[in-house]
Amino acid sequence: EGASLFGYEQKCLFLNRGGRFEDAALAAGWEDRSDGRGLAAIDYLNDGRLSLIEANQGQRVRFYRNEPRTASGPDAGNQWIGFELEASRGNRDGWGSKVSVRLRGGPTLARELEPGNGYASQSDGRLHFGLGPDPVLESVSIRWPGGRRQELAGLALGRYHRLREP
Repeated sequence: EGASLFGYEQKCLFLNRGGRFEDAALAAGWEDRSDGRGLAAIDYLNDGRLSLIEANQGQRVRFYRNEPRTASGPDAGNQWIGFELEASRGNRDGWGSKVSVRLRGGPTLARELEPGNGYASQSDGRLHFGLGPDPVLESVSIRWPGGRRQELAGLALGRYHRLREP
């Protein structure tokens, strides 16, 4: 009894600090050694803050709500944009679509729609991009699963855009 194939190991949560990754599990309150099996990222309030749900073997599910630290803290003023995709050819959910977000004077961010990418879990089926403070969105490019490309401009930040393949 109490045995686990994975040994109830300490959780890891890596933050990208611009060229290096930092383990922030303890700072985020992940001090437990539950027998984790799956982790899903979801935006349950549709406000751009991704929270996490952890599935555990023989234990309660755990929910980690993403809350801003303070109104003026390091997360204040950060912008985001999200996309809910619907393909017209191939798979309707748009799995395999690649979205690129081009920022003026900054990087081009890219994500591929693959919500079923974890063991014993499935993340939110929408693509989410954290953009940091004061971004200027130049354009959004979508490569749909069938190979068709679509370019968009003038999209509002701070919301999810429902897009259908033309």
